[in-house]
Amino acid sequence: MSGSMPLHYAHMKSAVYLAPLCCCVAAASLQAASLSPSPDDHATAYKAFSAKLDEQLKSNEASYLPAMEIVFSATQDELAGDAWMEKAAASAHPVATLYCAERKLNSTTPEELTPAIAKNIFAQFKKSADADFVPAMVMVARCQHSGMGCKADPTAAKSSLIKGVKMGNSIARFKLLQMMGRLKKPADLDRKEVIHEMQEDNVHVLYVAAIIEKDPAKRVAYLRRAAELGNAEALYLLSSIVAKNNASDSYTLLVEAARKSHPMAMATVGAAMIDPKGIGPIAKNIHITKDEVKGMKLLKLSTMLDSSLGSMLMGQYYYRGEKGLSKDMERSYTQFKRAAYIGDQRSMVAYAFMLMQGMGCEKNPAAAENLLKQLANRGMPQATLMLAYGYYKGFFGTGNLNEAILYLKDAAANRMPIAYLYIALIYEKGGKDFPANPKEAAHYVRLASLTMDVNKKGLAQKIFDDLVKQGDWTPNI
Repeated sequence: MSGSMPLHYAHMKSAVYLAPLCCCVAAASLQAASLSPSPDDHATAYKAFSAKLDEQLKSNEASYLPAMEIVFSATQDELAGDAWMEKAAASAHPVATLYCAERKLNSTTPEELTPAIAKNIFAQFKKSADADFVPAMVMVARCQHSGMGCKADPTAAKSSLIKGVKMGNSIARFKLLQMMGRLKKPADLDRKEVIHEMQEDNVHVLYVAAIIEKDPAKRVAYLRRAAELGNAEALYLLSSIVAKNNASDSYTLLVEAARKSHPMAMATVGAAMIDPKGIGPIAKNIHITKDEVKGMKLLKLSTMLDSSLGSMLMGQYYYRGEKGLSKDMERSYTQFKRAAYIGDQRSMVAYAFMLMQGMGCEKNPAAAENLLKQLANRGMPQATLMLAYGYYKGFFGTGNLNEAILYLKDAAANRMPIAYLYIALIYEKGGKDFPANPKEAAHYVRLASLTMDVNKKGLAQKIFDDLVKQGDWTPNI
């Protein structure tokens, strides 16, 4: 797994903005790994954490960063946030109740979402909404509209949003327009009610207007206005759009997106600080100050806000024991699983890799095989390669080298020439009921060299020789 960054990752010049972004990231010192993650062991910090939740309730915004900063500062543990939120939810705090319900929904696959689980999640959304927390009202309306955990009732869904509208909340007005089908296509931008919301600087309407607008100039204009008003999504998207032509503007916008708690912006900057060279050859045209300590803290904070990029990278770092972290298979598995459930396909492959072997988790090769086949059917060569490895190693029943070779050929045909070398190794070594065939092995090395030797002659043969010395192969995650 490459861990490649978004395009505009490449245009950041430094990371000096971290101090104003979040004080605990810039100022907190590394503490012992033995710090307890439990809120019960941090009474003063938990009180401050609860105060931040109160502020969030009052502002009617679902921005968890201020509260999570306190958790991380107290525990230095990016996985501690759930326990703190669960304690607050047990005390019926509306913000924490919403957080826990969202976490449960986001960590449950459609197959796992039984009627009982869905009903419980909806009940928690409703409990939070009844305390006049508008973000929860939005979730209640979504459930009522779709029938998730309750009877589908579009009229009730509309009423839930109207309650938020009467409270003067711009998110509720935006969601109501969407639910009523008045903000879906370019022609909707001429509707009086949509024009009114944009004139009233409803950043959510402006952002969606930019998404559905066909005219590039108007699209950027909508984005710029939403960005000026502080919409994190607009800032992040605009940063990506202007990156090719104006690195300075791209950087400024990315900074603002991170300040506004945009998880991907935070993860991108954190990863860049940890490894400036990781952005590739264009790194020579920019300057990023390397700071693994601050970068790691920012990256960890991004995972507490459900950044798929952040969790994917943390999964890799824990798996390999890199960037100042010790190898930790349980944390690696947890981070890959989080990113996978958010929808990151690369993390799904890594999650399945660990699941089929019981690395940091209970072994479940059947579930891993099922997931990998779904991904392979979508045309993902990394999943095909991992399926081959599962058959090669016998994780999916007995070892089946012929089945492994079939999947390796599919992976190679999908621009993964390394798969040819894995086939070559199988033929070189042979196996049970599979005689060695050095001539066939040499054939597949030649196939790999057609692609791999373009920029470096002899590369395929060298990698193959190393594989022979090792006597085995394992896919990278």
